[in-house]
Amino acid sequence: MSTSPTSSALIEQAQSWLRHYYNLDGEVYSLPGEVDYNFLVRVANQKQYTLKVSRLGTDQQELDFQIAILEHLRSKDLPFAVPQLVVTKEGNLVEEAKGADGQQHYLRLQSWVAGRML
Repeated sequence: MSTSPTSSALIEQAQSWLRHYYNLDGEVYSLPGEVDYNFLVRVANQKQYTLKVSRLGTDQQELDFQIAILEHLRSKDLPFAVPQLVVTKEGNLVEEAKGADGQQHYLRLQSWVAGRML
């Protein structure tokens, strides 16, 4: 992925990463995002996920903090849904992946939580 990738190139890359790291194949749709590239993933069994792809230069500690927040929230009895993190085929919560342009990105997959942006 380059600094200004096209939507179709991002979707193709996301599909490739999903197959390679998560053994998932399905429809991928680009979603808005302030920090990450985000994708809605719909697989054949009707499950839906959010694939989050970090932009270049993202600090691993920042991702670890985000994961810790999600895990903390999931441990509470909250009146709203919190995404569940999905591990890669290798059992990792975060995967470092090389894009088609040779740049490194961090991937995270989580369960889809339906709703609307505020």
